[in-house]
Amino acid sequence: MHLAARYGVSGSFLARVCERLRVPRPPTGYWAKLAVGKAPPRPPLPTAEPGDETEWMPNAPLPATRSTKPKPTPPKADPSDTVRAVSTDTSVANITATAAESEPAPTVPVSNPATKRESPRKRIPATHPLIAGALELIPQGKTSSEGYYKPRKRLLPDILTSPKQLDTIVRLANRLYRHLEAQGHRVRLSNASDAFQREVVDPRPATKQPRYHDSLWHPERPTVVYVDGVAIGLSLFETLVEKEMMYVGSELVPVPSRGSSNKVPLVRSPYSTTQRNVPSGEFCLQAYSPYRGTTWRKQWRGSAGALGTQLDEITETLQAAPTTINAQVEKAHQEQQRRQREWEESVQKNIREEQAKRRAKAIETSRAQLRDIITEWSEGKRVAAFFAELLADAKDCPPEMRAQVQEKLAAALALFGSDDTLARLTKWQDPEDIYQAMPKSHWERG
Repeated sequence: MHLAARYGVSGSFLARVCERLRVPRPPTGYWAKLAVGKAPPRPPLPTAEPGDETEWMPNAPLPATRSTKPKPTPPKADPSDTVRAVSTDTSVANITATAAESEPAPTVPVSNPATKRESPRKRIPATHPLIAGALELIPQGKTSSEGYYKPRKRLLPDILTSPKQLDTIVRLANRLYRHLEAQGHRVRLSNASDAFQREVVDPRPATKQPRYHDSLWHPERPTVVYVDGVAIGLSLFETLVEKEMMYVGSELVPVPSRGSSNKVPLVRSPYSTTQRNVPSGEFCLQAYSPYRGTTWRKQWRGSAGALGTQLDEITETLQAAPTTINAQVEKAHQEQQRRQREWEESVQKNIREEQAKRRAKAIETSRAQLRDIITEWSEGKRVAAFFAELLADAKDCPPEMRAQVQEKLAAALALFGSDDTLARLTKWQDPEDIYQAMPKSHWERG
């Protein structure tokens, strides 16, 4: 509690931080045992794995830890019923049972850095945590115009499917993730701090021109697999196929072939048929580099069975990818540095140009002020000379006229006032004063 107060958070919040960062916490009764000198030794800090969050700043939000524990497995069903064409009734138990029957749970050797020896093998669960935590959430939401699920939640694995193929694609994703984990490659959702970018998916046939589908669902964060510390994005989606469709009442259905047993009447009117992209029942696995400025991408297309037989080939391709991705990341970094240098040089050039403009304007303004003072001084001297000469001439006037002239000259002098040229000169601003008082450009303020 003292540590929580130090950071200005609650004890439960700090516990979540420790859980998120995989920092060991004192077990129940630790402090009582410590008081009598019987506390257990402090466990070592686990080695950070690729993709682990390693820091937390006070006042920074901490997303709620996702529950990845699978639900309790009910009694095992009859083996003939383990594979079902389910849309929204898919269960974790069904995925787990089928995965366990179709493929034995692989194990991964875990190295122990402290002893330099191989520890007992880590067993890969029958249902990958990403699948167990997200399976029930995928059907919750709307369906797009192209027939894909659009879950309300976006913190889910990158899986795009129609309701009909949900069961199949989830099994395929589970098998893929477990296969990669068995090779020692961690699969997880990326962290928000990673700032990874997701490659846009195009489910249309590969022969079509790429097009962005703004109606497709996309996850909040990419699903990534870490290979030699390098993140590789994974998107698994059902592809589209172009079919001729027809309206039967208000429902749009595929036009049946002549040999089909479908009872829908064959109506070939051009006004009642249309070409539409519909889910094909086949899938595409897209692997890509999520690092900004990189372009590495690979795709594998086919049925779930065909992709399942290519898992070794897919893994080998992903294992060979870090070299290419690292080279692209380094090239992108150098390109970003070059653009940054060009930007900074451009900013400095704009600052110099703006400063030169302000200095020229300050000099012109100062000169204009000085010209006004000189003009006023010259006018004052001319007026003073005029009155001085008239006063001298007034002395030669007859007495009766002299008084009248002197009275008029006094009134005229009062009208012009005294010469305050020196006072104006003290208020004159030199160019540097004017330059410093002028507002700076946004280049300098930024």
